[in-house]
Amino acid sequence: MRTLYLLFVLIPWWLLAQPAEHTPKGWQTLTISDGLSQGMIYDLKQDQKGFIWVATKDGLNRYDGHNFSVFTHDPYNEYSLSDNNCSALLVDSRGWLWVGTLNQGLNLYDARTQRFYHIDIRDTNAPGAGNHEVRLLAEDPDGNIWVNTDQDKLFRITLPANLKTNFPDSANFTRQVRFSSIRLVGMATIASAHHIQFRPDGTATVGTTYGMCAFNWRHMRDMRPVNRPPNLAVNKWNPGDDAAQGNYWFSTKQNQLHAWVRGTHKVIDLPTGTTGALVEFLDSATVAVATLQYLWLLPPNNFLRWIA
Repeated sequence: MRTLYLLFVLIPWWLLAQPAEHTPKGWQTLTISDGLSQGMIYDLKQDQKGFIWVATKDGLNRYDGHNFSVFTHDPYNEYSLSDNNCSALLVDSRGWLWVGTLNQGLNLYDARTQRFYHIDIRDTNAPGAGNHEVRLLAEDPDGNIWVNTDQDKLFRITLPANLKTNFPDSANFTRQVRFSSIRLVGMATIASAHHIQFRPDGTATVGTTYGMCAFNWRHMRDMRPVNRPPNLAVNKWNPGDDAAQGNYWFSTKQNQLHAWVRGTHKVIDLPTGTTGALVEFLDSATVAVATLQYLWLLPPNNFLRWIA
């Protein structure tokens, strides 16, 4: 399970105060009363310095283990966050933080200067149209940044050589990057991707709301549907990093967390009234589990024993 990473759908998660009697032993609950800027969480990641970043409906939050710092849009500062409605996060192989938004494209954060640099994610054939909603961010082995939007397609952003080692010299650097795209296929309707697994041989697996796809990420072709695990009777699911071998799958249904561990189906009952689950293996010491009602932090061993 050490290879297991972000598994779940990137949909909003309400964080409300949790009754003490519902808090499992070893779990830490964080809510807006602890300094979180907003209760609706879309994504969370941990950077290489140990900070936990939380994308919310009203600002980007950074948690240092004790306190929250909140980043928001400032109309008088072109280097501020482009939009408060943060929807997706990525910490890339260099340790750089990327922040997707629902209304104003993609942000790249420079921790040294605390500046945000911007890329527009929109249809180049309709220059007057607004930015697409960013639903998912990922990085492939070549360092390209992938963006899934509300337009049923994946965008690949290729950075020029100078931007692979240095931050841009202007607030908006859309024209300095190269865009490619591929449409998701075999889905019943518009399918938002929730997880992408890239492999060095050029193949990629995409978990979506309505099924699973595979394609060649190097050449942007051969998109095809893939069969999902047996008895997966829910429509929000994601493969784990070992999905190619069928080792780890997770999905949610009502107040239950379903786990397929090396072919064995496990069902985890969440507290009564709980809906959905977002699981993030932050590091070797912390797993974050967010639902529509609660956010828990716990050691991985506790979580793994829970599904054993």
